[in-house]
Amino acid sequence: MTDANQFILYYTLSNTSEDEDIPFARIKGFLTDSNRAQGVSIWNEEKSEIKGQMYFEPVSPFAKKLTLEYTKWTDFDGGTSISSSITFPYDPNKAMQTELKQKINKTIKVDKGKIKFKTITATPTVTKITAVAKVTNASRVFNPYGGIELYANGKPLGEVISGSSSSKGIGSLLYDTDIEFSFDSLPKKLDSLELVINEIVGYTTVNEEIPLDPLDGQPHLVKEKEIWVRDVSITDGMLEVRIATDEDVMLDGVTVMGQGGSFPLKTTVRQDYEELEDGRIVKVRTLLFPTDAVPESMMIKGMHHMKPVGELIEITVK
Repeated sequence: MTDANQFILYYTLSNTSEDEDIPFARIKGFLTDSNRAQGVSIWNEEKSEIKGQMYFEPVSPFAKKLTLEYTKWTDFDGGTSISSSITFPYDPNKAMQTELKQKINKTIKVDKGKIKFKTITATPTVTKITAVAKVTNASRVFNPYGGIELYANGKPLGEVISGSSSSKGIGSLLYDTDIEFSFDSLPKKLDSLELVINEIVGYTTVNEEIPLDPLDGQPHLVKEKEIWVRDVSITDGMLEVRIATDEDVMLDGVTVMGQGGSFPLKTTVRQDYEELEDGRIVKVRTLLFPTDAVPESMMIKGMHHMKPVGELIEITVK
């Protein structure tokens, strides 16, 4: 199944076993080099057959045949594999037609840069929005653009997947990054279409101190974000400060201060997540500082976190 947004491959692997892994890498053809995006699969009860579907980038409408490249691991632990391919005919005239394709060309400014929403392309299988972002702290949180929704007729469409890539290097702070958002297909009767930017990664200047001695177990409210100091200890000549914050918070410019002077953060280790009694998920990690003395306080210069934007872009429905 194929359209302007993606190529969907439905497959069956027979006479296989549980320890076999046959990843499909890409599809090639005339003007086509489509990478795998995602996929799902399921075993039969006897664990001898796999049925699945794999999503790839769209293929060229000029291709007449396509080649599926795959690898079969013969010894996963030893890293031994066999690579091969399957070539099959392709009729681009049978591709499903695009339902909506137009430009958006709207730019939203955020704390550390901007994001420009470029186009929307809706097909019977998926609705995709392309954007280009130059946000220098995008790598500081897990899902920097996770607060973006697409509304059709006043109701949110389910998000399929969102990802980012850049021809000049993923995660680069100096170059634009191409982003693609994928949502469910549009309803047959479409009266309105809105792109809602609820939140995007931002930055807040803090410049506040948190006491490290004594510890009372209570959270410190810092710019409307709670920070727990769980434990302070000395191990192998290094100061360890175990903290917890909301899962989207990354502290910036952290320094401990006391009679022995001030010491900037050296590294962060042992990061994990836990659920509080109220159901909230917090990120727990240990901050290491190059000192063997317990300081009086910890200074925080700022923090990266998801920040409300509250922008709405109306997309013309033609």
